[in-house]
Amino acid sequence: MGLLQLECATPDTAGTALYGLAYGSDYLKNAKENPSTSYDRVILVKSNTSPATALDMVWSVVSTFRKDLLFKLSGTKPTCAVDDQGVFTAVSFFSSATPLMPPGGFRYDPGTPTPPALASVTTGPGTWSNITFATGYGWDNDVQSSALFSLKTSTGTNQLVHALAGGSKGGISFGTLGATGSSFQFTQSATWPAGGLMDLATAKVAYANNVLYYLGSMLTNPTLTVIPFIAITATQPTVGVKSVSTQGASGCAASAGVGSMAVASGSRFYYQCAVQGIPNSILLYTYDSASSTSGVFMYSPSSTARVFAPLPNLPQPFIFLQTDNATHGLVLSGNSTSSQFPGAPVVVKDAIGTEQTEAAPDPSPGNGRESPGLSSASQLGIGAFAVVLLIVFGSIYCCWTNKIKRDRKRKKEQQDGYANTFHHTPEIVPIGDDGAGMLGTHKMVYTVPEVKGYTAPPDLVQHEQQQQQQHLPHVLGYHPRPNVATTVGDGLCTTAVVR
Repeated sequence: MGLLQLECATPDTAGTALYGLAYGSDYLKNAKENPSTSYDRVILVKSNTSPATALDMVWSVVSTFRKDLLFKLSGTKPTCAVDDQGVFTAVSFFSSATPLMPPGGFRYDPGTPTPPALASVTTGPGTWSNITFATGYGWDNDVQSSALFSLKTSTGTNQLVHALAGGSKGGISFGTLGATGSSFQFTQSATWPAGGLMDLATAKVAYANNVLYYLGSMLTNPTLTVIPFIAITATQPTVGVKSVSTQGASGCAASAGVGSMAVASGSRFYYQCAVQGIPNSILLYTYDSASSTSGVFMYSPSSTARVFAPLPNLPQPFIFLQTDNATHGLVLSGNSTSSQFPGAPVVVKDAIGTEQTEAAPDPSPGNGRESPGLSSASQLGIGAFAVVLLIVFGSIYCCWTNKIKRDRKRKKEQQDGYANTFHHTPEIVPIGDDGAGMLGTHKMVYTVPEVKGYTAPPDLVQHEQQQQQQHLPHVLGYHPRPNVATTVGDGLCTTAVVR
């Protein structure tokens, strides 16, 4: 089983499951063949459908591919999307497409058979391919944000669209993914210039369910523009467009969008930023285009969220968050109340990522959360009980064997003319007045009763003492604070558990 840290995550088109991208190594293969190799696989994972909470999310591997055969995506976190056919795409502002590190990406298509030449470096069905961006595409340092999504064409096929907010061209520009043989490239399609409903510093853009959202700069024009969007047009549409004030999110203006991000899922737009002057505090603004309602929420993640992915179409919708050290589910209620709950780690059954010793849950369809099994406390309790039982039965066995030895010795003593009434009882006495102490702070006192007309031979007394001294550590000596006491005397054994 392997633990994964996601680079990005996106909901499926139904809004009930997540796809995630991660990097990781085959830890069994690396340990055997090349321990210095790490993160040598690109991994596509998917969660179970309709988890009740983030704690019920179960992940499985869809496909993996050898990482060095795909462009390395670096800089900011990649933007990713998946269409209704399961085609997954990830793009980033920096890539290893050329030494100049231009924008680049890659895609996974489960419906295209794996080429024979790549079968040995691919797991799962489908094909992985690199993506380039045409010269002069316009994704430059001035771009404020980008969004990746699919539109349906007039023939019913999927068209992957990349939208850029801001940039050297200003406004919003659109690119589409085309294919030439097995090569994929984004080319410029249309640009909506700044002005009109947009200011010169458009900050964020997002898309979901045939609605395009763009948010003006929180410093100069904190207005969210909502526009019906079913196809790329040469000019900015005006029919059906709404302008929504986001003054409730004015707390983001002070921090100028530090740590900000925008996504859309279902009918809802989400924009968040780190609030200046309040450590570990996130302001989240939402707008629901179906009900025309907005909300402002505050929450405090354990650290900066690396992944922010809403699941809107669940009986209880929540936002999946993954930070550097944990996962959470964020539930929004009304227009200002948020509740944050712990989530299950992203663990898969495959030997990839960071090796885990605990069993991963079953990712079968319809399976919510796997039974968590015994807790650590329960396992510790069972282990302690087993140790006590072992000590008790060991003590009883020692008593029984010692009784047999004494019986045999008495018979021999009777044959040799010794009195059969001789016996002695060891007593454990704590050293010190308070009577407290660990094993090793006690002494053994032997009382040899007087028997009229008989004196025990010195060698017999010494031999019996040695027998009891050997027996006592066997019963109590292997526990720093023994809670089992066994009294041995004259053929009778008594064992008690002391709490």
